[in-house]
Amino acid sequence: MTLDKFLSKYNQVLSRIEAIEKFFGLTLLAFIVLSICLQVLTRAVWNKSQIWVEELCTYGFIWAAFLGAAIGTKHQRHIKISTFLFRLDYKKQLIIAEISYALMLLILFLIVQNATGLYKIETRSNIIAIPFLPRFYVFSLPLLVSLISMIITIPYLMLNDYMAYRLEGEKK
Repeated sequence: MTLDKFLSKYNQVLSRIEAIEKFFGLTLLAFIVLSICLQVLTRAVWNKSQIWVEELCTYGFIWAAFLGAAIGTKHQRHIKISTFLFRLDYKKQLIIAEISYALMLLILFLIVQNATGLYKIETRSNIIAIPFLPRFYVFSLPLLVSLISMIITIPYLMLNDYMAYRLEGEKK
């Protein structure tokens, strides 16, 4: 299989992962909006608030934020300072991009590796709103899912830049 066919399949897999992330992220945001609307309604009409709304909305927001970070990685939409890069030639821009991706990948792996101790601690305690649910599912698991998604995405971005560089070389 050639590299461009491999990248095409890789892109399809990433697109499916992104579709799942978007579905869950949008579902969580809809849940947050509807829950807060319910909270406003119950406070205005019955002068009572629901205990679970704030906490579950916070957990939903945490999940949505981490899923959004993973989607942002796929579209290269995270904050970056690149003003000086435009002054460099194409090859140097790609070299700096590849170094940046490699550093991101290293940092993501280190976070995943070093966070396992935190996972063990968070599985011992439960959240307040749903007493049978370990804290891991609302704090560490979204981080882990986001990190794994980013780890899967970054090699694609690196290979894609390499292919763009190769194609640029063939045009000359």
